[in-house]
Amino acid sequence: MEFPYEEPTARDRRIWRKALLLITSPNFRIRIPLGKFMRRPYDRVVWKTDEQRQRLLQTDQQTKQSKLFVVSEAVRPTRQGVRYVANADVSAPPANPTLYASVQLHPDESVTIHSVAPLENVETDDVEDSPTLQEVIAKYPNQSL
Repeated sequence: MEFPYEEPTARDRRIWRKALLLITSPNFRIRIPLGKFMRRPYDRVVWKTDEQRQRLLQTDQQTKQSKLFVVSEAVRPTRQGVRYVANADVSAPPANPTLYASVQLHPDESVTIHSVAPLENVETDDVEDSPTLQEVIAKYPNQSL
């Protein structure tokens, strides 16, 4: 049995791009923060770092095992960012991890940081005080989405 190959039309792609540009910057970054995390990430593997971003700590939430990644001396920084490689010594994790990190994995098993977000206590009861997505979008100058 064969299924047809489907993809959005060029018009649909233009509309989607225009919608994204209305709520983000030309670099597709959200201008107004959405607010605090409402729950811990569902990802099995969580990455954390500190303000200096010299070390990354990868933690498997099921097995509770951690792996430390350090800045690679072998590869120079590029536009993609600094490369981190696994380090056998987990005894020196980031001094005070204050940031969640979103990373990009590379074929050589190194990683680069894509973006970071504050590591907040997500077990709080002040969820009622956090703005909803609709309230955040209402702050944008153009709400015609």
